[in-house]
Amino acid sequence: MILNKILYTTLGLVFIVLLFNFFIENIWDLHYQCVENQEVSKSTVTTSHSSGSPKIKTKVVVMITSFGDNSWAVGRVGRDLVRSTWLSEKDERVKCVFLLGNIDKSRTKLDILKEQDDLQDIIILNDVQDQYETLSPKVLRGLEEVYKQYDFEWVLKADPDSFVILPRLLEFLESYPPNRTYMGSRTCWGYDNGNMAQYVTKTCYMLGGGYLLSSDLVAYFGTTVPLMKRYQSEDVTIGAHLMNLNFKEVDSEYFKTDSYLPCSCSDKFIVNHKCGEGQIYNMFHTRQRTGKICAFNETVPSKTKIDFR
Repeated sequence: MILNKILYTTLGLVFIVLLFNFFIENIWDLHYQCVENQEVSKSTVTTSHSSGSPKIKTKVVVMITSFGDNSWAVGRVGRDLVRSTWLSEKDERVKCVFLLGNIDKSRTKLDILKEQDDLQDIIILNDVQDQYETLSPKVLRGLEEVYKQYDFEWVLKADPDSFVILPRLLEFLESYPPNRTYMGSRTCWGYDNGNMAQYVTKTCYMLGGGYLLSSDLVAYFGTTVPLMKRYQSEDVTIGAHLMNLNFKEVDSEYFKTDSYLPCSCSDKFIVNHKCGEGQIYNMFHTRQRTGKICAFNETVPSKTKIDFR
C-alpha cells in the first residue's frame, strides 16, 4: 500500500509539473502573439526610424534581403557574418538595412526585435510573410520604406550570400550621376511563339545577387508599389516595371551575380554572388591582409555595356 501511495503521489506530481510547464509556455506564446498582433495592427512596418523623423542622409543604402530563421546565409548567422566582414568597412556614406517579413514564431520575433533594437539596421515588413515565395513584395516594400526613411543617391540591393567591396563601390559610383540609372549584371528571358528567334514577350533585368538603382528610380517604386504586379523572382519584377521608362541601363563587368556560377576569386568584381560562409570570411580577411580577396586571381573577360532606353 505504501509503495502504491508513493507511486500515485509521484505520478500526480509529474502530471502537475507537466501541466504547469504546458500552461506557462502557451500563456507566454499567447502573450507575445498578442503583442505581435498589436504591433502589426498599429503599423505595417517595424523599424528603428521613428515615423515623422527627418530622413537619414547618406550616399548609398545597402538593402539586403534576409529571413527570421537561423541558417547561416539568410538568418542571424548570415547577418552577423556580413556585419563583421564587408559591411564593417562602411563609412558615413553607406547605410545598411536587412529586410525581414512578418515572423510567425513569437520567440523568434522577440529575438529579431532585440537584434533590431541593439543594431538599428533591420526593417520588419509586417504585411509581407517571411518566406522565399514573397521576395518580390518584400523587395518592393523594402524600396518603399527606404524611400520614406532615407535621403540617398543610390540603393544597392544585395543577397545575404553576396560579397561587396564597399570602398571600390563608392569610388566606382563617382563616375555615374545618380539619376535614371539601373546597373548590374544584365540578362533577358521571354516567351516565344514557336519560333525561338521571335519573342512575343521579352524582359531584361539585372540579376538579383546585386544591382544598383538611382534615387529617382527608387522614388518611382516608392510611390507606386501598391499598383505593381509581382513576379515570383524579385529581380524580374524590378526589370519588368522599369521596361517602359526612360533610363540608362548599365550591364557592368564589375557585378558577378550569375545565379548559376559560384563565387569568383577575382579582384575585378565589386559585387560577388553565391559566396559561402567560409568564402566571405576568407575573402574579407585576405583582403585586409594583402589588399586582394584571394591568393590567386581569376581571369575574367570584359563585358560592360550601356544602353539608353
